[in-house]
Amino acid sequence: MVESKLVIFIGVVFINFELYRLYKESQVTQIIRSNRLKWLGHVWRTPENNPTRLHTFKNPGGARARGRSSTRWLDDIENDIKILKIKNWQRVALDRLSWKKRAVEAAKT
Repeated sequence: MVESKLVIFIGVVFINFELYRLYKESQVTQIIRSNRLKWLGHVWRTPENNPTRLHTFKNPGGARARGRSSTRWLDDIENDIKILKIKNWQRVALDRLSWKKRAVEAAKT
């Protein structure tokens, strides 16, 4: 009779690189960046009087709180655009296929 052993790893912590090596999937941060860029392109292509576009790009006015202010969604987008070195994103976002290519590229970087 062959005896088999079951080894259970409890409390093992994997870092992103190890998970990527195991599952060959992009890191979570890259997927989030890609989805943010896809949504930005979608909102940018909507008509200018669309409520989603109005509230996404309008300046809320007033002063921001003292100290380190919370990061806004547009701040994250601007950072993503700088990381990917996209020039004139407004023009590029109007071309759906080109923008989708850039967003997919974001998941790989």
